[in-house]
Amino acid sequence: MSIPIIAYSPISRGWLTGTFRTIDDIPANNPLFKRPRFAADVFDQNYKLAEAVEMVAKRKGLVVSQVAIAWVVRHGAIPIPGSSNADRVALNSMVVDLTDEDMKELQRAVDAFPVLGERYGGEHEKLLNA
Repeated sequence: MSIPIIAYSPISRGWLTGTFRTIDDIPANNPLFKRPRFAADVFDQNYKLAEAVEMVAKRKGLVVSQVAIAWVVRHGAIPIPGSSNADRVALNSMVVDLTDEDMKELQRAVDAFPVLGERYGGEHEKLLNA
């Protein structure tokens, strides 16, 4: 029997959209400021991974979110990307193919730039994988 894996937030709450390049790109009233992965002390390290994904996207003529979603699909999961922008929904719904070499390059990036900071932090983090 096969159990499908659902990948919630496959673009990592906006990390993999190319929108946030510096901590100053996040508006002060944005709830992301409360997320540990967007904290000032880990932002630059986490952005390095986003940059690596962006390199693959540029080489393939794609946007970062498309590569992130395709990566999730290649791992056998069903992505659930969200957006309030209709054009972005259409773009992220396109079927994108990643080669084995693309996947190796992305894995090297994940190994070189591990994500820092908890997903939610505090009491919310304790509810994950419970």
